[in-house]
Amino acid sequence: MTKPLALLFVTLLVTVPAIADDMSTGDAAQQIPYTGDAQSGPAGATSTAGMYGAVASPDTTVRSTTATTTTRPDGTRITTFPGGTVKVTRPNGSVMTTYTSGLVVTTSPIDGSMKKTYPNGVVVVTTLTGVITTTLPDGTREKIYKNGITVTTTPNGTTTTTFTDGTVVTQTSSGAVTVASPDGTVTTTFPDGTVVTSK
Repeated sequence: MTKPLALLFVTLLVTVPAIADDMSTGDAAQQIPYTGDAQSGPAGATSTAGMYGAVASPDTTVRSTTATTTTRPDGTRITTFPGGTVKVTRPNGSVMTTYTSGLVVTTSPIDGSMKKTYPNGVVVVTTLTGVITTTLPDGTREKIYKNGITVTTTPNGTTTTTFTDGTVVTQTSSGAVTVASPDGTVTTTFPDGTVVTSK
């Protein structure tokens, strides 16, 4: 073997292992351990279900062991709980929750009111000021004010107001007004001005 060839052979013996070492330990061949926490989704999307307990998917639906939330393009969020309860949160801040019993509760951030719609058709609305209005399926509406006064209006137009001292005032659609006092006195005033009092 000539001297130049021998020198080349020795050089290769020294250089090749060094290159191999650089590739196995350097940036070109980094080893990333698999932990089992990451799940790869479509188009390489990755979610950390094991770490956070929820999986984010491209359809903007987040699922977890407690609920599933879907966000619509307009910002509305629909959350479904394992028991079947569904909560809808709209961009304006209003929240509507539908329970498996059929009860629907709606809260409004505008006036702070809360509306409860029961399966039997009864609707109860509570305002921020404490006024409670109950509407029955037949159209009868009862309004209870914070001071204790109750006003009931029936579909035929009759309005009955009950005061805290026990006085009851009833006004019919014809215009007749009846006042029943706590002492048992009942006074009725008719549209023509006639007044009838009994006890």
